[in-house]
This record gives sequence, structure tokens and C-alpha cells, in this order.
Amino acid sequence: MTLELTVVYDIEKDAFNVQGNVKPELRRDFVFNFLRTQIGTGEDRSEAAEREVYTLQLKLDLNSDEYTVRDNCGNKGLRNGILLKYAELLN
Repeated sequence: MTLELTVVYDIEKDAFNVQGNVKPELRRDFVFNFLRTQIGTGEDRSEAAEREVYTLQLKLDLNSDEYTVRDNCGNKGLRNGILLKYAELLN
């Protein structure tokens, strides 16, 4: 089984649109658990993409307990910053 969460962030509206099969009450933990896996992975010196809308797709394979990520952010710092902003809104 795979858990999926798609986060679309409109930077001009400062608004999120979120879809997926992760229950709304578990989305904060889902995102923070992913962000914990990123600690210590090192700096990403790739240039951040400048867009009006960013799309991030997180998938967690429950059999292997591994995340896969697809995004259009250009670097991991921007990606993780958007996810952190979203997760903090869920407090």
C-alpha cells in the first residue's frame, strides 16, 4: 500500500491545495516524518525554480517505509521549506 499526498502551493495567493489518500488529521505528521528523513542529507546547491505555482508529490511505500518525491521546485531547500510552511499551518 502507498500513501500519497500532493501539495500545490500558489505563491502569489499564499494558498495551498492538497489532495491524496492521507487522512487530513494525519497530514501534518506525514509531512514532518518526511522532513525528518531529510535531516543530514546535505546542502542542495541547485538553483531554485522561480514559479507562481509549485507542485510537490510525496509517496510513502508502507511495505518498505520509503518516501519518493517529485516536485518542480528546482532544489530541496525550497521544496522542504514549502512543506514546512504547509505542515506548520496544520497546527
